[in-house]
Amino acid sequence: MEPLPTIQAKARRIPCRPGVYRIVNSINGKCYIGSTVNMSDRITTHKIWLRKGCHHSVKLQRAWAKYGPAVFVFSPLIECSRDNLVFYEQRAINAFDAVKRGYNVAATAGMPLLGVSPSAETRAKLRAKAIFRDISGAIAASAKARLGTHRTDETKAKISATLTGRKASPAAIEKMRGRKTSDATKEKIRCALMGHAVSAETRAKLSANSLGKPGKPHSMETRARLSAGAKGRKPSQSAIDARKAYVFSEEERARISASLIEFNAKRHASQSADICNV
Repeated sequence: MEPLPTIQAKARRIPCRPGVYRIVNSINGKCYIGSTVNMSDRITTHKIWLRKGCHHSVKLQRAWAKYGPAVFVFSPLIECSRDNLVFYEQRAINAFDAVKRGYNVAATAGMPLLGVSPSAETRAKLRAKAIFRDISGAIAASAKARLGTHRTDETKAKISATLTGRKASPAAIEKMRGRKTSDATKEKIRCALMGHAVSAETRAKLSANSLGKPGKPHSMETRARLSAGAKGRKPSQSAIDARKAYVFSEEERARISASLIEFNAKRHASQSADICNV
C-alpha cells in the first residue's frame, strides 16, 4: 500500500481525462477500482452516490457508512486512451485484488453489476418506485381538470413561439405513419363525436383557414384503396333521411353556385385552348 501522503497528493490532481482511478480506505487499505472517459466527473458522481446512499457497490457503501467520508481518498491510477480503459482497469482489479480484498463487486472490468442479484426487499423497493414513477394517471387527471378551459392569447402565443420551426424526426414521422387506430378506439371516437355540432363560428374559421390552400392530391395507391373500400358500401337509412331533410341556406347555395360558375369557366377556357392548339 502506498503511503497516505502520496495518495492524497495524487487525489489533488484528478484530471478531466480518460483513465483508471481508485477509491482508497486509508484505514485498512481496501480500494475500489474504476475506469472512465473523465476521471474528475466520475469521481464527483461516486461521491454523490455515496452521500445519497445509493452506490452500486454495497461493500463500498457500507464501508462509507461505517468509517465516514473523511477516511476515503479518491485518486487517479493511470491515464490512457478510451480504447485501453477496460484493459488497464482489469489489470488494476487483479493487481489490488479489488473483489476479494476490496470494494469492487464484479471481477470483470466494465461490468460492475455482473453477478449481482438484488434481494427480495430491493426488488420490492424498485417495484414500488416504478409504480409511483408511472404518472400517466396524473397526466390524465390534469388534462381532465383542464377540460372546458380556454387558453389565454398570451399562452397561445408562447406555445406558438415554442413550436415554430420545430420538425419531427424521420423516425417519429415513420412511427406516426405506421400507427393504426384500433377498432375499440375508433368506436370511442365515434361515440364521443356523436351528436356533436360544429358551431357556425368554427366552420367560418375552418373555411377561412383553408382558402387559397390547394389540397394535396392522393397517390394512385391511396385512390385504389379508397375505391376498394367504398365499393359495395351503402349509406344507412338514417343517413339517407338526413340528406333528404337537409335544407341548404341561402349562403350555401350562393357559394355552391359561385363554385360551379368558376369551374365551368375554367373548363370552357381549357377546351378553347385545346381547340386553338389543334
